[in-house]
Amino acid sequence: MNKFAAWPQVAASFIAYPFRLYFLLSAFSIVPLAWVWTFTSVGWWPPAVAPVDFHAYGFLNIVGGAAFAGFLFTAMPEWTHHTRNLSRHAAATAVLWLPATLSALFSPTLSAWLMLPFWLYLLGFCTVLARRARDDSQVALLLVLICITLLNTCFAYTGQLFWLKQLAHAFIIGVLLVMFRIGKAIGQKALEDTPLAHCVFIPNPFYRNLSVWFLYAYLAANIFLNDTATSSWLSLAVGLAVLGRLREWHHTVLLRRYYVRWYYLTLLLLGAGYIWQGWAGLFSDGLSLPFHLLMIGGYLLMLMQVFSIAGAVHSSLKLHYPFASRAGLLLITGAALSRSAAAAYWPQYYEWLAFYLPAVLLSLAFMLYLPVYLRIFIANPPLPVTPAGTESQP
Repeated sequence: MNKFAAWPQVAASFIAYPFRLYFLLSAFSIVPLAWVWTFTSVGWWPPAVAPVDFHAYGFLNIVGGAAFAGFLFTAMPEWTHHTRNLSRHAAATAVLWLPATLSALFSPTLSAWLMLPFWLYLLGFCTVLARRARDDSQVALLLVLICITLLNTCFAYTGQLFWLKQLAHAFIIGVLLVMFRIGKAIGQKALEDTPLAHCVFIPNPFYRNLSVWFLYAYLAANIFLNDTATSSWLSLAVGLAVLGRLREWHHTVLLRRYYVRWYYLTLLLLGAGYIWQGWAGLFSDGLSLPFHLLMIGGYLLMLMQVFSIAGAVHSSLKLHYPFASRAGLLLITGAALSRSAAAAYWPQYYEWLAFYLPAVLLSLAFMLYLPVYLRIFIANPPLPVTPAGTESQP
């Protein structure tokens, strides 16, 4: 890789192209958050805030907030052909995100209030870009941002863990929507240099819509009905709809690409997690194990893929997972299985399988990512937004 620019220009690129700043901040935040329960179990938890609140809140608003900002500041300008400089937007949101992150150590509810303008800013940014481009295909993304903002407000007002759990499912809705867009891109990429290179890969939106709307219904049932049976059946429906999305990937020409296989595994874990959650709810089993499969094997596993794909492609590189990304994905998968399935089958080792091993695996996964992609961001120029009327980059 060639040297991109002098250090002041490199620093400026982190603000002008905010995915560089926010992907690294999000990945860095995961490292200490992964150790919360481990520190608690050995009596090393100094903050006054309850560890369960900080752990759940941190992985959602702190990690997820930075990840969403990085992705939206990259994807929305590309989708709407917005070519203006994003420095002021990056600076404004960073000013909101940083104090909210620090205050979470003392009061997650205060942090949630501070994050409210952050989410409103992202919502306003995406709304303005979609309106200027007259792009009504972004409505689904705007709806999930509205949902996240409302649920964040509910947690800020009540401080109840219930609202964080619902916020987690709203994040999964965002993941499912983003996965559809990414799936279209990597599916087309997988066809390159094959006899089907002339074809256009278009994933079926039917199962995407089913999974998203069933998940909205599941959220509504949790909030308004308080009926375990209804929520459980809807969770089963979500899982089956997500698994239905696997069908379009059952082609050798696609599955021979490693990035498609990781994408496939993420869908599989999400579908299995919601089916397991529905089953557990119907038969009065523990609900925390499938929930962690969803959050680690779905949410965090997809974050690593987004960080790797967007981080490389929008740094003027070809789609490629370096060793750090591949190892990180394997470690995250191991953490998901350890925290959920292994802890269920070997309860005598619960503390090790639920706390210590996932902490080691998750922190190591994102510690591997950080130096590799920091070097990529420093050494490679960012990819400019494709102007309107020209063909998009794959």
